[in-house]
Amino acid sequence: MKIKELYPDVITEDTSYEYKAVLNPDNPIKWAKTLIGYANDKGGTLFIGVSNDGEAFGIDLEEVDKTKLLISRINDRHIFPHIKISYMMRSVDSNAEHFVLAVKVAPADSVIRYREGDYNETVFIKGDGNATPATPEEIISLSKRKYGVDNETSEVAYTDNQWSEYLNLCKEY
Repeated sequence: MKIKELYPDVITEDTSYEYKAVLNPDNPIKWAKTLIGYANDKGGTLFIGVSNDGEAFGIDLEEVDKTKLLISRINDRHIFPHIKISYMMRSVDSNAEHFVLAVKVAPADSVIRYREGDYNETVFIKGDGNATPATPEEIISLSKRKYGVDNETSEVAYTDNQWSEYLNLCKEY
């Protein structure tokens, strides 16, 4: 069964949809970067139990539960601020033994980061079929979109005489 039979609006992997057969608990950054990329953009859906060519084979209920717990644990421990996720399942067989798990990520109000250790944080952005680490310029652009602030320019002209009290205070301390 193809994914478009379960979800008619999903045709292929793009900036809004991605397929994973299963989520690897030993290397969560491989799939967590997709969730972060969606949150840093317009949101999106990760389908689990679907091959890269769009074949929906599904996973059983036990695997669905394990996958939800894994996503929750990674979101709690490594993704900051935490992303908003909702789930939906659709059966791929007549006996309702295997399901495609849709993990829907809402767009975030702030810049989302993947944290590994105390000082190692990475911002990911979603491309067409992949999620990549953001460059400093992309992080600045993302911050401007999220917060609506441009710290690089100002229409207020700087003149020394308007800052004399502040400069004297700085020199004093």
